[in-house]
Amino acid sequence: MNVKFPRGLIIDLDNIPENFEAEIQKAFAEYTEGTNPAYMYQDKLAFIDRMCQLAKGDIEDETIVEDWIDGYCKHERQEYGNFVTESEVYCHETMCEMVRLGREQSELYGEYRQHGSREDEKIMKLIVRAIKVVMNFGEKPLATTVFNCVQHGNNNIQSVDSLTINTNNKEK
Repeated sequence: MNVKFPRGLIIDLDNIPENFEAEIQKAFAEYTEGTNPAYMYQDKLAFIDRMCQLAKGDIEDETIVEDWIDGYCKHERQEYGNFVTESEVYCHETMCEMVRLGREQSELYGEYRQHGSREDEKIMKLIVRAIKVVMNFGEKPLATTVFNCVQHGNNNIQSVDSLTINTNNKEK
């Protein structure tokens, strides 16, 4: 199964490339090219939003509404023998349902392809990896100063060495 990412990047879920993080970084660099650095976090969040939309199938708003109305009308007809009127479709409860569906589509967590939990879990893990890349894009490497204390005898410190360790290591 293929998962789409922004900037035309398509990843085969069963054959994730070793350079996945580099591909995401390249896609985000293209996405944010020319943006004022002051708006970098807006770009990061917008890219992540778009990533989730694409991973969920990038269903058009009109399609979601039409599918829901069709399902509602079919259910009413099959279960109760009723034909739904226009006023029933455009009521308060329906509008609340449309808002709920919109929120559901924009959530990071949720069903991505509805193929089952195994595929959704793989997609979510891939998205988390991509989010880490995007959020770290353009950030200065974090460094931690570690003091190496060499002790001898009765816990007397004989020497202290300082070294810097880069904590932005890739996770695989």
